[in-house]
Amino acid sequence: MHHAHLSKLFRGLTLKNISIVSKNVFWYDPASPLFRYQFTGLIMIPSVVTVLRITVLSSIVTCMAFLGTSANAQNQVEKSFNIKPKQPGVDCDMPDAAARNKCKVEMANEKFGLPGFVVFDDTERILRLFLDRNKDGKLDRWSYYKDGIEVYRDSDNDYDGKLDEFRWLGSGGTRKGVDPNEDGEIDRWELISVQEVAEEAFYAIQNRDNVRFGRLLISDEEFRSLGLKGKVGSEFAKRVDAARKGFSSMARGQKQIGKSTNFVYSGPGQPGVAAASERDGITKDIVCYDHASVVYKNGQTTGNLALGTIIKVNDTWRLMELPEIVDPNKAIQTGGALFPMQLYTVDPVIPGGDDPRLANAYEEFEKIDKTLQGLLEEGNPKKNAVRIASLHEEKAMAGIAIYNLVPKDQKYSWLQNIADTVSDAYQKEEYPRGLSFLKEFSDKLSAAKRTEGLDYIRWRSVFAKYQLIIQVKDSQARRAALKDLMDDLKKFVNQYPNSEFAPDALFQLGFNSEIDNGGDNTEAIKMYTLLARKYGDTNFGKRAKGALARLQGKGKPISFKGKTTDGKLFDSASQRGKIVLIHFWNTDATNGLNEIQKLNAKYDKELVVIGANINMQTKDFQAYMRQNREINWTQLHSPGGMDKSELAMQIGLVSLPMALLIDKEGKLIETNLPFPDLDREIQRLSR
Repeated sequence: MHHAHLSKLFRGLTLKNISIVSKNVFWYDPASPLFRYQFTGLIMIPSVVTVLRITVLSSIVTCMAFLGTSANAQNQVEKSFNIKPKQPGVDCDMPDAAARNKCKVEMANEKFGLPGFVVFDDTERILRLFLDRNKDGKLDRWSYYKDGIEVYRDSDNDYDGKLDEFRWLGSGGTRKGVDPNEDGEIDRWELISVQEVAEEAFYAIQNRDNVRFGRLLISDEEFRSLGLKGKVGSEFAKRVDAARKGFSSMARGQKQIGKSTNFVYSGPGQPGVAAASERDGITKDIVCYDHASVVYKNGQTTGNLALGTIIKVNDTWRLMELPEIVDPNKAIQTGGALFPMQLYTVDPVIPGGDDPRLANAYEEFEKIDKTLQGLLEEGNPKKNAVRIASLHEEKAMAGIAIYNLVPKDQKYSWLQNIADTVSDAYQKEEYPRGLSFLKEFSDKLSAAKRTEGLDYIRWRSVFAKYQLIIQVKDSQARRAALKDLMDDLKKFVNQYPNSEFAPDALFQLGFNSEIDNGGDNTEAIKMYTLLARKYGDTNFGKRAKGALARLQGKGKPISFKGKTTDGKLFDSASQRGKIVLIHFWNTDATNGLNEIQKLNAKYDKELVVIGANINMQTKDFQAYMRQNREINWTQLHSPGGMDKSELAMQIGLVSLPMALLIDKEGKLIETNLPFPDLDREIQRLSR
């Protein structure tokens, strides 16, 4: 029945003079733009001879809260904020009543090319976005924003009316949880950082949540994929099994982490690599944190939770053993299976060998460290701030004493230890003079012509300074900190051009110059050129070469290559006589797909459309394509994301999604034209 007829028929009706035959029926509201998203139902009206069946589209889960009887736009706004993220603890914008009065709800089609609803504040900043991706009349993605950036989304990826994926994005983190049985609970993490693993482990203990802890543990299949054999494989198998069986008892039995305990910090530092060694039972390189930990607080009392070994499996991180509440008076049992910790072990014979000075140095180091940890455990950090800072300096000085006495092949490890512990203490605001101390240490090493490791000290100092500011300061201070970081990275490259960290520094300089340059890529090109020339064989160097081809290639012939999903080789240079549009994307950056679909149909004979997908994992891309059959143009795929995908490295990709436009002569025309402008540009090129 036509909208106008329905409106006339229903005008004036109330729940008293109609009978609802189906419990799924919703009150019809012709004033609301949301009326298209209501359930099918039967309504019997006494004054109407026939029984009227209203068939309209349906939604799922939280959509029902959005669809009540709404007579004005403000009601729609209020209902949009009644829809909450499925997972707890999501930090998204939630305007107060006064601010909500200025918000508005619009249909999503015009701006996003898909059916759904979008909520804006009075500055046109997005607050919520609810979409129907497969256009079947049912919402299947709910996105939540903070400061205009998407930070979390709930998704129904198989379009069966139940949520099956939960993503944290932007400043919300990197987690991707999946729920195959669709019961609303995350069954496993497909993507999670080591810091998020640490935080999740803390909350699992705090809430005595065995399920939450279980999805952090490595699975049997993942364990087998590591290829650990012999003694080390057997040891890890025992630890994983003990963690799986012992978590409930551990969580219930510990008293230190309660409901009022606050997660403070997880700073595992840099990951390590246990190199492949058949002799040790390690059949391939293992990337891991072997002594990860968490800092927590009860009031003013600080505590530590040892997580032991956390190993990288594909693109995520997994716990390998049962966490342990750290007792400063007892040796830590977790960790050390790959890198046995020796730095803090006091043995008057082994560490010192025949040199009693080294044995005494180890003993002094251990004594200071125990005193420091004991003071941190007492709490009152402000009251004890001076003493804590002093102990950090004493500990660092004791470390230098050991550095001076150990054999040459052990000096670099001790230098790293000193740089790591001092910079971490500075970041935690326990040692305000930490960076000055490291500068003095570096100056003395330089004067003594001990140059090995000076770049490491400087690298750790640069990022400790930056991380402290972005943790505790406002947005203006963060912007200033980013500028200072860029200046420090330039100095680092000039001072340590042969450092293993120089390629990383140069790429960060090029990347930040490119995305915040006001249209002038001169500085970015300068950084990328230096990086490509000096470190062309590194991963960063390859990305720089691609970025230069993109930034300097406008108006020049380009040959972009890749393998299609059916294994064929594609080369844009072979498409002379046609316009080529290459769309770089992954399944988390699908903006523009609707526009490209229209262009592919409109310019069927003149345009070759190529998708270049760089999903971290092939299986995610394949699943997305199975669910989105309307994406019927040729797709190239190379996993690895912007950092490692061969497709991304060819052009030094720095953002997603992005479109390259190549004219009929094979020349690069545009490298990042907004999707709404592509039609105009293709029309111009087709003349």
